Amino acid sequence: MTTLDKILVPIDGSEAAYRAFQEAVRIAKLNDSQLVIYNAVDDFVRYGNIEYSTHLFEYSREIANETLQTYEDEAKREGVAVETKVEKGDPRRGILEEAKELAVDLIVIGSTGKTNMERVMMGSVSEYVVRHAKCNVLITH
Repeated sequence: MTTLDKILVPIDGSEAAYRAFQEAVRIAKLNDSQLVIYNAVDDFVRYGNIEYSTHLFEYSREIANETLQTYEDEAKREGVAVETKVEKGDPRRGILEEAKELAVDLIVIGSTGKTNMERVMMGSVSEYVVRHAKCNVLITH
């Protein structure tokens, strides 16, 4: 049986991500696991205007930090050891790099993110993670 010492849950502020977080907390409690709540903030530079992209990135990072703090507080109330991390970059690759760097045993991820348009343009983050992760992945609905 696989031990679950460390669980990574990527969040993006969506309902699907919150449900994944709730499931990750439940699993962490059952297995006495450490939970890592992760958010990759896109820098938006590839979309053109660098000055606008910088402002959008800063705003997005601020929102991500607030969201992670709320999730961290909730996990701690449940008695789960937790850490949070916000990084700049593409969520798909960031999740995989974080999982590898931290040697996580499980990634718990929501089935869809914030927007359907993003899925059409970039491909599903959860699908990408499932295809490329070196550890087990649980997709929640």
